[in-house]
Amino acid sequence: MNKRYVATRAIGAAFILALSGCGGGSDFSTATPSTPTSLANAILQAESTGAVPKLNHDNTVLGPDVNGNGIRDDIDLYIAAQPDTAAQKAALSQMAVALQASMAVDTTNTSARLAVSTKISNGISCLHTVYGEGVASRKGDDIEKITVDTMTRLHAYEKYNQAESGSIFTFPPGNGCGN
Repeated sequence: MNKRYVATRAIGAAFILALSGCGGGSDFSTATPSTPTSLANAILQAESTGAVPKLNHDNTVLGPDVNGNGIRDDIDLYIAAQPDTAAQKAALSQMAVALQASMAVDTTNTSARLAVSTKISNGISCLHTVYGEGVASRKGDDIEKITVDTMTRLHAYEKYNQAESGSIFTFPPGNGCGN
């Protein structure tokens, strides 16, 4: 099997599993007016009902970032809508910036990749500091899922991860927040 087929199937399966966990216990079989005919329709339907956040699905790696803070605008809105504390939202934003950077980095530039991996390590550490062990990983996974939400973005993220394959990461001293 080629990598593209496997990646496409994996993303589709992950998204369907994520959708099945959304909705706070409501029964989608009775809550939705019709059964989607494709994954794209399922995404649009879930977004229109509020089951998942409305995301930018354009064909760019980074998407729109009008305020230039390093986070896609739709992800900024998602973070702002969370019922979390200011410190927790700052940690989510820090992780979102790191993930965006991983998709934009020149993978042939070792020092640039190291800077991105440091951002990611700081982001993970900060999430664990402000959310605690039970919630931090889930929050990080959520930000990763909505950031890497198209094939274009998946390929860029995969390229970074392949370039980093075999690398050793360390967590920063302190809590990683704000770094």
